[in-house]
Amino acid sequence: MPQKDFQFKSWTLAFLCCLFFTAKTNANTIKHCDSLIEKAIDAMWKKDHVKSLELLTQAKNLAQKKRWYKQLFLATNNIGVNYYSILDYGEALNYYLESYTIAVKNLDQKYEMIVLNNIAILYSKEKNYEKANEYFQKAYDIAKENKDTLKIGLYAMNLGNVA
Repeated sequence: MPQKDFQFKSWTLAFLCCLFFTAKTNANTIKHCDSLIEKAIDAMWKKDHVKSLELLTQAKNLAQKKRWYKQLFLATNNIGVNYYSILDYGEALNYYLESYTIAVKNLDQKYEMIVLNNIAILYSKEKNYEKANEYFQKAYDIAKENKDTLKIGLYAMNLGNVA
């Protein structure tokens, strides 16, 4: 009987270890990272910027470690959006520029357009219309190059507003 009891305990311990490592592994999946970003964006819309920044920082660190560039871009860009929302334009610009680098080096032009538009909006808010125009124009040119009619219209309106 002690032999069976030992085998049962061994199997139980092995099963529990597998559960623990599986749960640990699941915490490091792209899906988990995406859910952190989604929760952070929800918190940002609810104006809970502290919670949003905590979740985005977790997502950013995980994405950076795993080299998930889309998630890294989204986390970094949304950290910038949080800082923009709380009127810390200097920090927002730093994160937007970091997002821009990620987009240019690792992602397609869709992501580059997003952050160029964010930078331009920030410059508009600071009444630096020359810089805003420059960044809106870059986003507009990329949209035209990619024949993205929705973005062409959006960026054309932004250019018109700045003018």
